[in-house]
Amino acid sequence: MIPTPRNGAHTQMLWLVLLGLPRLCPSATSFLGASMEGKMDRISGGYDAATAHCTSPGEAYRIQAGQLRLYHHDHLVKVKLVVPHPKFTRSWSAEAGADIALMKLQVPLRLSASINVVSLPNAGLRVKPRTLCWVTGWGFTKDGPLDHPYRLQEAAVPVVDKVVCEWHYQDLFPNVTETLIKKDMVCAGNKDQDACQGDSGGPLVCYLTGNWVQVGIVSWGNICGQLSVPGVYTKVASYVSWIHQFL
Repeated sequence: MIPTPRNGAHTQMLWLVLLGLPRLCPSATSFLGASMEGKMDRISGGYDAATAHCTSPGEAYRIQAGQLRLYHHDHLVKVKLVVPHPKFTRSWSAEAGADIALMKLQVPLRLSASINVVSLPNAGLRVKPRTLCWVTGWGFTKDGPLDHPYRLQEAAVPVVDKVVCEWHYQDLFPNVTETLIKKDMVCAGNKDQDACQGDSGGPLVCYLTGNWVQVGIVSWGNICGQLSVPGVYTKVASYVSWIHQFL
């Protein structure tokens, strides 16, 4: 799923949205990438589904499109340019916010039955707590790393109120005086369904008013699948204006 507006079945896709500059990433490329502090990167309690990726300065990347299984009949597209958000701070990584980047492909992708898009949110989008959304990735499951044939996993995760999420993280880090859940972040997940190691940059999508919308991107967290500690995602709505500068 690629977070740009859909303009017909044969639209060519050139830009991808992803999270920026990781510490721990999946071993294979696909649509969406991420940054993590080595804490949260997997699907816990997930099952077979339909995409994720990571970036680092100076690295060369290729995109695997239209596949649910890693390394399966790979048709890789080279990435021409990676654009991290200018406010992303490498020394603080994901927890400081602005954990998002764009990838420009060397050649466009053409939409098909196996390659399609999700919509970008409106800049003012607010998703109600307990709304059930979906996160996907090729990271760990509750049983550990994925085994062959490495099928993409998905999990239904409830959105968690930002104030409640902040309380839980402040309980974990009582010596931290600053706000942990920034304005450009959204929380989702519970003890049964979560993202974790290997899912960096995976999309958080919600079905809203008859349309699939990319609400977030896997960013950071503490321990996967804990009832009181949801995962933290980059809030895509906070960066819609920036994204549109490149589309």
